[in-house]
Amino acid sequence: MRWLTLNLEAPLSAFGGVIVDGIGGTRDHPALSAITGLLGSALGYDRTEPARLAALQGRLLLASAYRVGAGGRLADFQTAQLGKDDRGWTRDGVEGRTGGPATYDSPILSYRDYVTDRRTVCVIGLKSDADPDLDAIAAALDRPEWPLFLGRKSCIPSVPIRGAFIEAGTALEALRIALNGPGDWLVSLPDGQGDPERARRSLLPDLRDWGSDLHAGARLVTEGRITVPERNTHGGV
Repeated sequence: MRWLTLNLEAPLSAFGGVIVDGIGGTRDHPALSAITGLLGSALGYDRTEPARLAALQGRLLLASAYRVGAGGRLADFQTAQLGKDDRGWTRDGVEGRTGGPATYDSPILSYRDYVTDRRTVCVIGLKSDADPDLDAIAAALDRPEWPLFLGRKSCIPSVPIRGAFIEAGTALEALRIALNGPGDWLVSLPDGQGDPERARRSLLPDLRDWGSDLHAGARLVTEGRITVPERNTHGGV
């Protein structure tokens, strides 16, 4: 099977997570919906095209890995006091707010977590033959239609995202080829795509309903650890 390597490296990265009462965490591995959005931006997909995004998400196989102990965490605290007649920028343009006078008495508080100074390596494959194929995705990552961020607009990639093509039977085999740094790596794999050490299976709620713009689906993943030897003769990225 053919795979494409993605290099996700930045001072700040945000990989999605459940937001509760203004507290937005980040997972250790990128969500499938996040990678779908990243690739959709590169391909020029608009948020008003949920069918195209849903089709891409449904075809994607995603595996990821990062080195044990790499990077850190940063919690960002934000506050804003807005009045009823204030105008704010949103992804859909500039708009005002609705609600009674009491809704503006208190500031808006939010917390956002980030992964700091870490390289995360992903491999993606496609479950079926359709457009776009991996060649089209790779070309779009080289010349993206829209700016590319690693989760949030403050998360600007520090290296080119597109890596090498790899031929491998499973996602785990592809990751072993892509990881050219020796040491222990924590991996997340689609279910049935390899058996790492200390493996555990879980249901991960990282599928977005692109029509409602809410997460409303889950997939089975296997997480664990692999060791890359000092000399990786496969070439990698």
